Formats: sequence, C-alpha cells, structure tokens
Amino acid sequence: MKVPYFKQVLLVYLLIEAVAFQFLTMELDTRKGEYALRKATELQTAIQSIDNGWGSISRLVLDNLHNDRELLRQIALSAEDPARIPQSQEWIRQNVGHLARSLREQNISEFQLLLPDGRPLLNFSHPTLVYSETSRQNMDLLPEAKPGSMRKGFELSHQGCGNRYRFPLFLDKQAIGYLVLGSSFKAFRGELDRLFHGEYALLLKAGSRVIPASSETLMSTQISPSYMMERHTPTTVAGDRRDEVVLAPTVAVIERKLAGELDAELSRRDPFARFVSAEGSDYLVSFVPVEDSDGSASAWMMSVHPDPNLSHFRSDFNKLLSTITFLATVLLILSLVFMRYRFKALLHNESTQRRLQTILDSMTEGMIVLDRERKILQCNPAAAEMLGGEQHEIEGLDLGVVCATPISNGSTIEAAFRCITGVMIPVEATRTSIGANWGLASSSLLTFRNISERKGFEQALIQARDEAEGAARAKSSFLAAMSHEIRTPMNGVIGMTSLLSTTELSEEQSEYVNTIRVSGESLLVVINDILDFSKIESGKMDLEDQPFELRECLEDCLDLLAHKALEKGLELLYIVDADVPSWIYGDTTRVRQILVNLIGNAIKFTHEGEILISVYKVMQEGGELTLEFSVADTGIGIPENRVGKLFEVFSQVDSSTTRKYGGTGLGLAISKRLTELMGGQIRVESREGEGSTFYFTVRTRAASQRASNSGLTLSGTRALLVDDNTTNLRILSLLCNNWKIESMIAQSAQEALAILNAGNSFDVAILDMHMPEMDGVDLAKEIRKLPEHEHMPLVMLSSAGRVEDPEEQLLFSFWVNKPVRHHQLYKNLVNAVRQPVPQKKGAKKVQKQLDGRLSSRVPLKILLAEDNPVNQLLAQRVMKKMGYEIDIASNGLEALEAVQKQDYDIVFMDVQMPEMDGLTATREIVTHFDGAPRPTIIAMTANAMSGDRELCLDAGMDDYMSKPIVLEQVQDKLAYWAEERRLQLQNSA
Repeated sequence: MKVPYFKQVLLVYLLIEAVAFQFLTMELDTRKGEYALRKATELQTAIQSIDNGWGSISRLVLDNLHNDRELLRQIALSAEDPARIPQSQEWIRQNVGHLARSLREQNISEFQLLLPDGRPLLNFSHPTLVYSETSRQNMDLLPEAKPGSMRKGFELSHQGCGNRYRFPLFLDKQAIGYLVLGSSFKAFRGELDRLFHGEYALLLKAGSRVIPASSETLMSTQISPSYMMERHTPTTVAGDRRDEVVLAPTVAVIERKLAGELDAELSRRDPFARFVSAEGSDYLVSFVPVEDSDGSASAWMMSVHPDPNLSHFRSDFNKLLSTITFLATVLLILSLVFMRYRFKALLHNESTQRRLQTILDSMTEGMIVLDRERKILQCNPAAAEMLGGEQHEIEGLDLGVVCATPISNGSTIEAAFRCITGVMIPVEATRTSIGANWGLASSSLLTFRNISERKGFEQALIQARDEAEGAARAKSSFLAAMSHEIRTPMNGVIGMTSLLSTTELSEEQSEYVNTIRVSGESLLVVINDILDFSKIESGKMDLEDQPFELRECLEDCLDLLAHKALEKGLELLYIVDADVPSWIYGDTTRVRQILVNLIGNAIKFTHEGEILISVYKVMQEGGELTLEFSVADTGIGIPENRVGKLFEVFSQVDSSTTRKYGGTGLGLAISKRLTELMGGQIRVESREGEGSTFYFTVRTRAASQRASNSGLTLSGTRALLVDDNTTNLRILSLLCNNWKIESMIAQSAQEALAILNAGNSFDVAILDMHMPEMDGVDLAKEIRKLPEHEHMPLVMLSSAGRVEDPEEQLLFSFWVNKPVRHHQLYKNLVNAVRQPVPQKKGAKKVQKQLDGRLSSRVPLKILLAEDNPVNQLLAQRVMKKMGYEIDIASNGLEALEAVQKQDYDIVFMDVQMPEMDGLTATREIVTHFDGAPRPTIIAMTANAMSGDRELCLDAGMDDYMSKPIVLEQVQDKLAYWAEERRLQLQNSA
C-alpha cells in the first residue's frame, strides 16, 4: 500500500532539523551569556569585598587618629603656623610610623596627612616626595569637611594607579586636615589573583579631573579610544623606580581582538564578559565598573583567564544536535508506519459514532451538538423533551432561536431557553469544544438542565433576606425616631433648668433644680446610648481620621469623671508607655466614649482602692501600629459565668429587679462595636471580689507632634516624691525619668522627714494630700521647720482641692488636682523651680455666663422656626437673657413668608416641622434670594444620626446644632456669625 502524505512528512522532518539547529544555537548563546554574566558578577562581588575590607581598615585608622588628641593637635598647629611643620612632622614620624608599617603589611601602601588647604603635611610612603601644586589642583577631590564624610575611588597619581580613601580630620568639631589612605592596583591584582587566577588590567576614563588626557604613567588601549591603561614599560616616580610590568602579554593580545567592539557595553556601566579565542586557547574576559575619585564611576577592572567551559558548551551543543537528529529520524519512520495504518483506523469510526449516539440517547441532561456556525446538528431525546418538541424539529435550528445569550466554549452560565411552544425556562448550560470527533471540525457540545425548581428556592431566600433587611432598617429607624422624639422635650427640660439656675434661688430650690438637671443629664446618657446603638445597627456610624493628642484625650476623660471618683474616695491614675506616640490619627470622640464608659463602670463597681488606666504599644507594622488601652479597678469583680455575656446587647451582670447598680446594658455593647470599627478588639479579665481589667485595642498611625513649650526644661532637677499609694509613686517616678529629673521616693511622711534629716537636698518636693498618720499639710509644716529646707518649693497633689486656711495655702508653690494632668504638673514644676515663692491665692475656675449685653454689642434680627411650644419659650427666654427679642415661625411655610417680608440676620431652623419641614424651607429661601445677601440659617434639630449634619448643609444651611441645646453654644454661634456677616458686608462693599 502506498504511504499517504509522504512528501508532507518529509518536509516536516526537514523543518524540525532546521528549527532544532536554530534553537540550539540560541540556547548556546544564552548559556554562554548567562555564564559570562555570572562570572562578571562574581568578580564584581570580589572587588566590592576587597574594597569594603580596605575601607573598614581605613575607617579604623581614622577612628584611631581621632582618639589621639596630641596627633590632632600637632596637625592643627601645623595648619595654623607653617613654621611648626618640621617639628610636627618629626613628632608624627616617631609616634605614628608604626601604624604606617602595619598598614603596608595589609597592602595599604599609601598613608598621607594633608593640611586643610590640600598641602601635604606628611607622606609615610614617600617622605621626600613633595607635590604641593598637585594637591592644590585636586582640592575638589577631597570630601566635604563634615564628620562622617568620605571620598574614595581609583585614580592616577605620582605613585601610579590605585584606590584611595580620603577622610576629613576634626579636633573639637573643627576641621584641621585630611587623611589619605590608598592601595595600589598591584595590591588589588594580588588579592583578586588569590580568588580567580588570571591576568588583570585597569581602564581609566581619559580627560577627567583624576585622569589627564595624556600621562607618562598611562597608555592608550585598543579596546576603546575613551580609556587608558598603565604603560607596558617601567616608569620612575620621584627617584623611586617601578619595576612592575602592568600589562601582561595575554592582555595585549586580547585588547587587539576586542578593538572597537565594547563601546556600547562600556557606556552602560553594567558588568559584562566575553569569550575570546586567542593563541589556541579560550579566554573569559570580564569587565566590572569601579568608581574613580571623581565619583563618576568611569573606571573598569578587566580580568582575563583561561576558561574551558566554552569547549564544554560546544560539546553539549553537538551532543544535543545529534540526539535531536536521531529522534527526528525515528519519528519520521514511525510517522510513515502510522500513516500507512491510519486508513484502517478510519474504518472503525462509524461503529464509534453509533456507540456515542447510544450514550447521548440515555442521558437525562439535554445535549446538543453545534457546528462552527452555531447550527444544531443533533440533539438527544432529553433535550427535545425539555424544549417541548421532536428531535427533527430542533435539529437544523440556529442556537440563537433557542438562547439569546451567547455561550462561549469552556464556560458554564445560567440562561433562559425558549421552548418550541414559546415558553421560557431557566437552565444551566455548559458548552465544550469536541473538535472533529463528530466528523466536523470546530464542532461543540452544549449540555443543559432545567433549574426552575432551584430558582424558586433562590427567589424565596432573596425575599426572606429582603424582609430581614427591611426589619433591621425599620428597627433602626424606630430607634432613631424615638431618640429624636425624646431629645426634643429634653431640650426644654435641660434648657429651662439651666435658665432657672441663673435666677436667685433658695438653697432648697437650688437642690431641686440641680436634681432635675442631674436626672435630665442621666436620661440624656441613656438616649445617647440608644442613638449610638441605632447608628451602629443601621451602618451609619462613620469614624473620623484626624490627628489628636493622646494624653489630652485621657486627661479629658479623667477630668469628666474625677468628681465621681472623689465622692467615693478612689485614686484615679493613668500611665502612658514611653514608646507610645504623643499624637495619633483616629476619632478622639469615640476613643473618649469607650474610655468614659469603662472608667465610669470601674468607678460604679469600686468602693475603695484605685483605678489605673494604661496605654501600651503592642504591635507595629510599617506605618500602622496597634495600641492597647486597659482600665484596671479594685472593685467587686465579675462572676466567671457572666463574663461571656458582658458585651451582648441589653445584657447586665445583675438583671434582677432587686439589682443594686443601674444602667441600660448598652454601654459595653457599644464599646465593643466601636472598638471593632477602629480595627481592634475588647476583652476583660476579672476575679470576683478582686477587681476587673478591661482591655481594648485600636489600629492607628503616629501623627506629627504639635508645637510645645520646648524651652521649658527640668533636666538635672532633684525631686522628693511622697505618697502612700505605690501605683501613684511608680507613675510619678516614670514621669520624672521622662523629664530627666533625679527623684527619690518616700511612702510616708515619716520616711520623707528621715530622708531630709539625713542631709539630702532637693530642688522641689511633690506631696500627696491624704496620707495616714500625717497628711500632706502637716508634712509641709514640718518641712518648713527645717532650716535647710524652709524655702524648698512644695507642690501638693490633692483630690479635694485646696484647703480653706490661707496660711496653709501659702505653704505650697502650687496645688495640682487629681487626677494629675501631666502637662499641667510639668509646667507647675518648672514654675516652682524657677520661682519658688508660693502663690497667695489660687485661681478660681470662672463659669461662663450668658452675656446680657450681647445684643447691644452685636445687634441682630433673629427668626426662630420651631413647632414645639416649650422649645419656642426656651429660645425666647435664652435670647432675652442676651438682650434679643426674636420672632417665631411655627413651620417652614411661616418661616418662608417671614424672610420674604422682613430682613433677618439669623434664622434658627428646626428640621422636623408640619406643613413644610426645615430642609424644604431652607431650599426655598436660598432659591428666593438667588445669590443676593440672605439670612444666615442655623439648623437646630434633635436629629443626630450620621449624615444629618451633611443633609442640612447640602440643603443650604450655614451651620448645625443638635438638641439638647447648650446655652453657651447659642451665644458663641451668634457672636461668630455676626462677625462673619460683618466681614462679608465689608468685602461686598
């Protein structure tokens, strides 16, 4: 039988041979290039290692000279007075000559000391060699005269080519000269030859500051006209004959072989290598860039050594080519045999088709065979049944009639199929390429199954999910609406109470008013908890990312709760670890909210002892860091079986009707959610009867520290610390260490007196007020009785404020209330040390009152849009306190009519009002004035959800205030916007 396709198979064989030869040639070149580059890199590493070693020795020499002050003094004297140079040279030879000999043993052959102007003071290598003019010309090669600077690199000098290291010398931070150390190129070759046996040459860029265009020491090279090498013949330097033949014979042969071929590689400044065959041998020629003293890296180290690997590469090439030729020949024979029997195999194709048809008919999934034009060639009974027709009705149709969605090969999609009857059914379809197995090239198989039942289940799940989300939104909306409805009357309660407290009241009436105010504030705390919880539940809690001072945040929390701790006689302390940044990024309001919640709980459940707040850095990854806050108390603790439910919503340790401690059970749940929003976690450790410690972490970044009183310093101050509380003493001691204060501690008044009587002197003493047996005031009286300490400044730490006796107040320079603000304590200590005279009177905190003459200083026409009668009355009374008579509008329509009839300066606008709300009224007012001067509109609303402020500002309002309204805040807003309107009128005029 004739072999089919014989010519085609033979052509393929020849093509394989040609491709193999080309591929192997490329592979040979690649392997040669990779090997050469690796060798060049190894040479570069060796050069860098040698250079680093000599550089380290040079720095050791520099450190040794800097430690010899007499040597530095001799150099400085020579720089100041040239007449002293001979005397200094003799001294230096006698005392430093051994160092030069030691350096020569380590291949550092050049050791020079230069004066600041570049003139040589002493050259240990060539004592008689003088080249002052050359030194002055090369002053720009010396490094900058500042500590730590250095200049190094290869260069040409009167002593030949070599690598030099130049350092400035200093005496008491004054530059007095330069140290120059150097190793010859011969030494470099010697070190390299021990690592890679071969021949070496140095190429230097011609025409630079360190390499002149012509030189007796250098000669041109055929490798590149831009570079020069050392001469072949010996040269003489100032009577010192150099017998070294720098350029080896093999190098001379190689440079002729490479003449004019390396200009591109030499300009790229990357290490490279070439294989060169010369004189019957194969050589690897490597070029490694090195720096010259000009800093331009315009020098090259050239290495030449025999390398048999080129022969190995050629041998491998021949072996592989022979192997491929053999395999291709075998493949040719097998192909011819295969083609002869191929026709026999085609005879069995028909029976195979029948077997495949049987499989198709038995499948429960629909199967369709498509040609390259997406026409249905064949389908199985299952496909015909799902499509509602007979097989012959479906075969011959275009796939687009059945499915409008394109289905590409190898993909599985969900689509809708149109039945013969016109009904659409959902299916999951997969299209697979099957090639010529069905007798037609580029055919494909489409399998599909009906997923109507699954789609029904999915729709039910989607509906259930939507209902659950709707319920969650309804719950959040209900909580927000309830908090709004409660905050509106609370505005009237708290506002009227604040107004009532400014009137003349009897002691009993003041007590009633204060009770109402405290109860209102307590109810407001509950409302705020519910509001925060609704924000978190509805996903509307947005956190700020602004820099704030961490200590100030902590101290604000302690100030807020200090009075509660004082009522129970508790110590309230805090400590911040030294490696915690002073300023960080984050939401200071939410961090303060968590701390106030945890500290408030600690005070509530602690009857004696102390509460310690600590901050530590637990992790740092790049710019991100994790801080851990802890609040530890000595209270009643938490039962082990209740710890797991602490952070659940509406959960409390004691939820019985006879419970001793109140609360909503939302505080810890809110704290947990806020901590998680800040990328952290919250946990608790507690033992019943021994106290609890709550921990929470936040992820943050360090912020740049704001300006501080850097001129104030306590460095070197001696302080005596007296306190019976061990924790407080530890905190004070750490603060003193941070402030560079030398401190001594005493845990009782008797111990403090014993320390003072022992002859110890101090610049200041810090005393605690409450101590057993003898308190701080009594201790101060005893200290004033000691003659040597009667004028020592005393600082009192007190939880109860000052004593009433003026004479006892005069015992102390300053009184600092607990919990201690560290910045305040620092400033007081500075003032006490600088001006130890005690203050006669303590500064009283002045409570800000409403300005009854504000209307005369800032006359304004004011309109209030408010539908609540109580809030209308409250606003009228508040404004009357400041001297204003205001107009009232009960809804948005009335407000719109009022501003159209009269000119108002400021409109306080409620948001939720009947007939027309505040947002709509604001938009109408802005549209009405259409760019003309209009009244300033300030939102005054009980809406405090995230985004409410933005809604008001987007509607055209100028400012925002949330209810309950703080009276002083209203006064501040009036003053601010009156000034803004005045400036606007001036600018428009």
